[in-house]
Amino acid sequence: MFDPEKIAWLRNHFAIVAMGGVLLILLVLGLMRTPAGRGSLRALSRLAACRWAVAAPAAAVLVLRIALLGVWEIPRPSVLDEFSYLLQADTFASGRVVNPPHPLWQFFETMFVLQQPTYASVYPPAQGVFLAIGTRFGHPWLGVWLSSGLMCLAIGWLLKGWLPPLWALLGTAWASVQLGLVSYWMNSYWGGAVAATGGALLLGAACRIRRAFCVRDGILFSLGLALLAGSRPYEGLVLGLASLAWLGWQVRRSTWTQARRTLLPAALVAGAGALAFGWYCWRVTGDFLRLPAVEYMRQYAAAPVFVWQPPTPAPVYRHAELRSAHASLADDHQRFRTLSGAGEYTLWKLLRVGTFFLGPLIFLPLVMAHWLWRTRTRFLLAACVVTIAAVLMVAPLQPHYLAPIAGGIFALATQSIRMLWVAGRLGSEFGGIVSSAAPPVVILVMAISFLVEPPGTPLRQKPEIEDALKRAGGPQLVIVRYSAYHKLSEEWVYNAADIDAAPVVWARDMGDERNRELIRYYADRRVWLLEADAAPMKLVEAKR
Repeated sequence: MFDPEKIAWLRNHFAIVAMGGVLLILLVLGLMRTPAGRGSLRALSRLAACRWAVAAPAAAVLVLRIALLGVWEIPRPSVLDEFSYLLQADTFASGRVVNPPHPLWQFFETMFVLQQPTYASVYPPAQGVFLAIGTRFGHPWLGVWLSSGLMCLAIGWLLKGWLPPLWALLGTAWASVQLGLVSYWMNSYWGGAVAATGGALLLGAACRIRRAFCVRDGILFSLGLALLAGSRPYEGLVLGLASLAWLGWQVRRSTWTQARRTLLPAALVAGAGALAFGWYCWRVTGDFLRLPAVEYMRQYAAAPVFVWQPPTPAPVYRHAELRSAHASLADDHQRFRTLSGAGEYTLWKLLRVGTFFLGPLIFLPLVMAHWLWRTRTRFLLAACVVTIAAVLMVAPLQPHYLAPIAGGIFALATQSIRMLWVAGRLGSEFGGIVSSAAPPVVILVMAISFLVEPPGTPLRQKPEIEDALKRAGGPQLVIVRYSAYHKLSEEWVYNAADIDAAPVVWARDMGDERNRELIRYYADRRVWLLEADAAPMKLVEAKR
């Protein structure tokens, strides 16, 4: 049976649909049947015919999110992955690719951060690059804001290649609000937008290359591959291979003379991207072909990544909290040891990801799959199915794992609604109702579900504590002590790229004897002890 917490999560989110869905359906249908509504459709059709019409939703989302900063503040990091990405951004913004290991690196070991052979984030570099750009302009979140705008623009370009102009504009507006405004892709540092941009460029260029060979489309195809390699390498590889196979089949009768003006520039861009990514891996791990995440798994993981791999022995940990955290991550892998557990968890992952993208319309592309396969979007359907199947082979799952096919998902959903709309025009009242009200209802669900999300972990207090310590004057050292019941999601030990130069250094408690070594190393710092799991949390000055 499903875990009670998961059942509660689903019940709460679908209850949100019932709260506003019926009223919104009636409102949308009423507006669409009025002369003003029909006039609005004609005006939208004229706007959609413009070459850069799909840029309007992306620009509107960027402007709106900045305008709302007075009431919707810049997000604070609260997820462990976010702190790892921020470390990467701080490294890049400082003009370095990686950081040398610290002499006392054992005190700074933490989740999703390498300490050896270099001090670096375990994640691919693309998200960190955008965060570093934001840092240069005043705040890392500005990089998130920029990447979200580029994502909306890229998805619009994809939709314009696969759908008629009016539906491409409506689908872009839908994706822009849902992914680019109210989702965590815009309102955290966790990523998603960069990979979605890469996937949209890849799929949009594939559609255009099939029709005509063009230097621009070949370059954008390879640029999409490079962004996927730098953000979601595994999913990007699967989607890239599927796209290349489809393109090879589509252009198999073309001559070399026709294809070379697209293939040669594309190969040059793809080769440059591969060399850059390999060079980054070499700088972090010392191996051109070893990803930082692979090195991290080798040092810390208590279970393999893929569900079909046999269990592996856990490494020796220097900290009980890391042992416990990785053991809890290994639980996801253990679910697949039994058929019932694998089926239950796979279904849960599909519902979790499906409701993120499509809300109550999660089953719409499935119901319409037969008709979608008979249209020009059949490749998008196949690419999404193959990528989803590949992602399900990974034990953990978050919605941004499927970011490479975000544009494809919205293209399929918009095409499904378009077919229902046509059915409604031909006399199907159900088709008219669903096609008219579906996108606004899903956007409402996403907005409300985002606003009612729990406030997060105590880590949201970390910036406030750091600011208070900075105001105290002088450099500070905080030794973090956990209880035996420490939660995986509440890890405090994350530091700046240059640990010794940071105004506040966070370190693990390793016992009085080892702590004295750390305190001697930081003899010029005021020392604090943080009882992170106490209720309430305690921060007291420690004796030397």
